[in-house]
Amino acid sequence: MSRFWNRMLSGCSESAGDPTCWKQNGNIRQVDAYGCSSTVKCLCCSGYSLVVALPTLHARIHLSDFGLKRGNAPHQRPLDDFRMAEQLVKCLVFDRWPSPATILDFGIDSSSHLGALQAAVHAGCTAYDLDRVLGDGPAITQLIRAVPDQPYPFVEFRTVYDGYTLAVDDEDDL
Repeated sequence: MSRFWNRMLSGCSESAGDPTCWKQNGNIRQVDAYGCSSTVKCLCCSGYSLVVALPTLHARIHLSDFGLKRGNAPHQRPLDDFRMAEQLVKCLVFDRWPSPATILDFGIDSSSHLGALQAAVHAGCTAYDLDRVLGDGPAITQLIRAVPDQPYPFVEFRTVYDGYTLAVDDEDDL
């Protein structure tokens, strides 16, 4: 296991440096990483999480249906496609409203939602982090609530994709 991986896990307040499943004591495999963040998969329960280990922000965020939506299959969006999140970061930095598609995919319903995301970016969240939670309201909510001194801690994100689960049998219909 790399020093980077150990440092990320040991820096995460929830992991206590132990690279095992937080649900069933299974092994965790790093799917990819960028900066101080990593996407990990539990080999025991097949769940995915975003691990953010910034100096000011530590969080492990469950990612619903990540393995079904992202990857290398024809019906999946590639892991390295950050375009939507990069556009959102630019809008947040320049204090502009994002495109209607970005608003929909991130569940931005008010200026408070936009402000909560701005606080996350100012705390060090990257396009990678935002990309991993895209389309997952509970994950976006968990990410913004992990931000220290969040000015909008009670904002709750909901996206059109919440509650919809792509079943493995549905893949043939795509």
